[in-house]
Amino acid sequence: MRRIAIYLLLVAAGLWAQPRVVSTSPTGIRVKIDAPGEIGLLQSHGEIDLASLYPEAWVVGEPGGPALPRYRIVLGVPTEGDVHFSYSFGPSRELRGVGVSSYEVPAIGPEPAPALGWADSLEPVTFNVTRWRGCRVAVIEVTPLRYDYRTRRLVLYDGVNLNVTFENPSGLKGASRRNDPAERIYEATLLNYEQSKDWRLSPQAVPSNPFGGSTNWIKVTVAEDGAYRIRFRDLKKIGVDPKKIDPRTLRLLYPGQRDPEEPLPDTLTELPIYVHGEADGALDRHDYIVFFARGANRWEFAERSFEVNPFVRENVYWLTWGGGKGRRMRTRVAYPLSEDAITTAQSVLHFEEDHECPGRSGLLWLWKAIKKSTLTAVDTFILNLAGVRRIDTFTFRAYATTEGAGFRLLVEDDTLYYRQVAGWGDSPPYYTVVSPDVVIREEWPLEVEVFGAGQQELYPDWIRLVAERELSFKHGAFWVQLDGQGTYLLSNLRSAPFIFDVSEPSDPVILTDWELSRGKLRMSARTGKRVPVWITEERKLLTPGLAKAEPGRLWSEDWGVDYVVLSTSENFEAAQAFVEYRSQNLKMSGVSSPKIKAVALADIVQDFGYGLAEPQAVRHFLSYAYEKGGGRPFYALILGDGTYDYKNNLNFSGRAEYFLIYTSGYVIDPNVYASQAAANEGWFVEFDEEGPFFPEMSIARITARDSREAFAALDKIKAYESAPREAWSTRVLLLADDYYKGTPTEIDSGMNHIPANEGIARLLSPEFDPVKVYLSDYRLEGGRKPDAEKALINALNQGALLWFFFGHGNGSQLTHEKVFMNTDVPRLRNGNKLPLALFCSCGVGRFEDTRWECVAEELLRSEAGGVIAAIAATKGTGAGSNKLLADSLARAFRNVKNLNAGDLFFSIATQSSLYVLFGDPGTPLLFPTARSFNSEVESFATGDTAVISFEPPVTSGKWFSSAYGSWVRKTSSGITETYYAKGELLYRARGGLDAGGRTLRFIVPAGISKGDSAYWHVVCADEDSIYTYLIDGIEVDSVGWTVTDYEGPKARFLANGVEVVDGDTVPPYFTLTVELEDPSGINLTGLTGWEGDSLSLVINNKVIDLANYFEYEVTGDGLATRGAADIPVDLTSEENDLTLHAVDNLLNTKDYELTLYTSFVRELEIADPLVYPNPVSTTAEFTFDLSAASRVTIQIFTVSGRLVRRLPGFSYPAGFGAYSWDGLDAEGRPLPNGVYIYRLSAESEDAWLPNARTAVTGKFIVVH
Repeated sequence: MRRIAIYLLLVAAGLWAQPRVVSTSPTGIRVKIDAPGEIGLLQSHGEIDLASLYPEAWVVGEPGGPALPRYRIVLGVPTEGDVHFSYSFGPSRELRGVGVSSYEVPAIGPEPAPALGWADSLEPVTFNVTRWRGCRVAVIEVTPLRYDYRTRRLVLYDGVNLNVTFENPSGLKGASRRNDPAERIYEATLLNYEQSKDWRLSPQAVPSNPFGGSTNWIKVTVAEDGAYRIRFRDLKKIGVDPKKIDPRTLRLLYPGQRDPEEPLPDTLTELPIYVHGEADGALDRHDYIVFFARGANRWEFAERSFEVNPFVRENVYWLTWGGGKGRRMRTRVAYPLSEDAITTAQSVLHFEEDHECPGRSGLLWLWKAIKKSTLTAVDTFILNLAGVRRIDTFTFRAYATTEGAGFRLLVEDDTLYYRQVAGWGDSPPYYTVVSPDVVIREEWPLEVEVFGAGQQELYPDWIRLVAERELSFKHGAFWVQLDGQGTYLLSNLRSAPFIFDVSEPSDPVILTDWELSRGKLRMSARTGKRVPVWITEERKLLTPGLAKAEPGRLWSEDWGVDYVVLSTSENFEAAQAFVEYRSQNLKMSGVSSPKIKAVALADIVQDFGYGLAEPQAVRHFLSYAYEKGGGRPFYALILGDGTYDYKNNLNFSGRAEYFLIYTSGYVIDPNVYASQAAANEGWFVEFDEEGPFFPEMSIARITARDSREAFAALDKIKAYESAPREAWSTRVLLLADDYYKGTPTEIDSGMNHIPANEGIARLLSPEFDPVKVYLSDYRLEGGRKPDAEKALINALNQGALLWFFFGHGNGSQLTHEKVFMNTDVPRLRNGNKLPLALFCSCGVGRFEDTRWECVAEELLRSEAGGVIAAIAATKGTGAGSNKLLADSLARAFRNVKNLNAGDLFFSIATQSSLYVLFGDPGTPLLFPTARSFNSEVESFATGDTAVISFEPPVTSGKWFSSAYGSWVRKTSSGITETYYAKGELLYRARGGLDAGGRTLRFIVPAGISKGDSAYWHVVCADEDSIYTYLIDGIEVDSVGWTVTDYEGPKARFLANGVEVVDGDTVPPYFTLTVELEDPSGINLTGLTGWEGDSLSLVINNKVIDLANYFEYEVTGDGLATRGAADIPVDLTSEENDLTLHAVDNLLNTKDYELTLYTSFVRELEIADPLVYPNPVSTTAEFTFDLSAASRVTIQIFTVSGRLVRRLPGFSYPAGFGAYSWDGLDAEGRPLPNGVYIYRLSAESEDAWLPNARTAVTGKFIVVH
């Protein structure tokens, strides 16, 4: 039956529209996209599912708008020369009155307004040339139709012809092909791989070390715009001998003026400085350096605007010396031009604080939240307007998260402004008052009153004033806009003035030769235009932060490596352990001996961020490492958690050290429907931003918050890779959401949860055994589906190599019914049987959120199980595109076979920048090899013996086998989808392998359903390989049988390997092994026996399906009669009732009942230690309370730590104990008066707490 389905799938694929190469030549390539055969059958005035019409195309759109197909064709092109492109559409056919499927985002949360008109701006065809690792590629995207949602007009084209020509055919050879780990992925991706396989890019020229010109470096940090001074004593304070510095060689360097989201340069720019007293060539005690610096948050004087750096609080400069002569500030005379002087000038004041990020992602930080629940809400802002004489323009920027919010601005009860808040998306949300009639005070109270119906939220962002201010030094440093020909009078000067023309802040000019008298200064800027001038005096010069540094090391190191581990300082020791492990345990395609190297974020920031902890620093380093050694690293692993709160604006105390993330955009909505303002890990490794997203390395992250978690992650990887391959290594877990949004009244239209999973099952058949958990199969109870939750937990605990989820999600949950939450992770006990998970949903990988830890990262962090790796999106993704992404991953795994997690991720990374790989990219994944049985099985006859034979391809290791009844056809509700669920479990067994064939036998259970699609699956595995056998289409025949067995199974119980019987005591948490044996075998079908119960274990009224845990142990003739089930048990009562319902394959039943007791001793503890009497005069007793029977010893020390007596050990039962002491030391003498310390140690003698130890300390006084 399965084989027929696959055949039909392949035949149907031939009818679908797919890009194909028409012809190639040395000068170009022609490609055609054929039209679907069904186009001629479509009619006007109907509904059309374009995704099914173009199944090989991506589905593009915006939430609620039309979902349109879009093909992406990737072609290899010559490494040099222009590439030209042309296209033509075939004949068109127009349909009217047509509705198309909407673009649905499987997110959880409030849905945005439908983006009905998004396609109006969609270009039908785009063409870009970009770089993809070693390839230069042309990327063509085509939508082979037009759709107008207003008129419901659909225009379909009968094919698309694409023509690409190469201007430089002489350069076709390019660089010689290297051993690139991505070569197999190029082959699977490039439509013209055979034509382009020898066209490979050579490494680019590597820039020189910007710190290489000197060995003397001081890191200079500044918090704000202003004039700064470095004195003789400042240098001495940080360990620099100023007397060894020739001040004429002092230079101040920085990466130039740039937007923090722009790339960092490869060179440093010199900022001119003023050095007082440098002429004599010696830096003396009274000499100093003055420079005008820009803060991280800075004024753009020409635009009269204030820009906030979203990533850092301080800007960084680099002071060096010892080379040639440094650059010095220019000067310009500022002698007054007239006797009349102006005492005020125009300036701009900006007030802004960042405390709230309502979108919980992106770069939009706001001042505070003003929340209204009653009639109005009022908050007051106190603004410092010292020196301001008149306000010319008042501007207020604010955002609202609710509809209908309005605000009123008041100054001392006078209304300054009143209006409704502009809706989100109305840009910019500025509210301006010109020449407001208000009283000005130094401490200016501005009240913001929020009004509107119901609950409202207003988020003020900033306040900006264009104001006339007095020219006085008493208010500290300030800047003003001066008329270049005007004469100005500045008052209240108390020390030497420093006045800078900052028209060009990278080249400020010192204004000199002013007129000074009795604390008053008269000056003119003496230019032909208005200029911004920064005004301060010597006593108000700022002192920067200074630190000796040794930058440039990373620029000089060898980066000819294959794998880079980037780590926080906290996790760097673990990063080095990763390097050590992977150096011995990494296989990469095309690389014989992979090289791995670790680097700390602090070093990256210093060398490639030039001291600025901005995301561009990481990208700058990785792009350099990519080209530096010529080896082009393929894997990059970030070892550290991340957050959008770069500057700790939320003021979390003791927060973890974060590794930088990249996020951009400004949103106020925290929900995951939108794809804007998402964390984008691939951005770090996309070095050519021309055209669509094409990362050049496979990047992953392990969100270890500290070194313990980092080492735990490595231990988990080691355990996974050293664990034996078993049956779970050929399972694929398929989790599908239902077609409701948490309630039967709300249909989840436009989704493909079940078909997408069914497609994966087909793509991975016959090598993988599908385990399906489809929510449509389970009953809704109070908004949840508890049976689905149990089924999922059980399936995960049984183990799988792959796990696919299609459905709604967000950071903390899967599905509206919460089938899995981040808080469910501790319920998993799947040990080393860990899947790679692909969550085709929204926000499941939103690791940067500060509200909760996301599902994907929590599964990876789990030390008791979870996943070995996860691929999940940080924001909203489309259902149709998710399906193609998952199909691409499954196809890549099938086609390339043995891949690492990083290879699989790289094969799909170009499809979406929103997906993140959580885990180690070097984790190996082995695709099973399909084999054939030696014999056939025509039918399963109930009560009869089923037999199969096979020849193992390996002579060591183990085999695993399972058999199921016929597949059951089912139909979902909400949206009608037909699918097949597994039949009854008939048999599950394992055994050892050696030379020779194997024959397996089991008694086919009575009472199973008839059908013709039962199957038998066998797995053979050793350390290096895994093979699968499948025979399907087996008929199930319910014939009569001869009864020779009238007894139910025999049973035996063991707790942690020790046999237990009725009345025994066990620990609260243990592994219960139930051994079962019966000549007819054990019934795993879930059918009830003659006594009315199925195979199950009941513990304190909790029913456990034993078939989920049971496995036959087969020896001898291969007949399955004996096996065991290992169940993790966590008892909550001191007295516990256990009932086993044992059923054999002939439905004979036997019940076993026993009562087990527990003392709830989970760990060894010493409670209430006491010395009595205290003070001690002669003898005393040490009393205590033990949680378990233990051997107790006591040591007595002086307060300085000298041991004075070790008392011999004695055994005590659990509970209260008393140890008598004679008051003497080791020499038999009474202790002198004073304070003493005792250490009371206990070593467990309880069989349930083997090797447990603990100790407590305390003090007592001796007074004779």
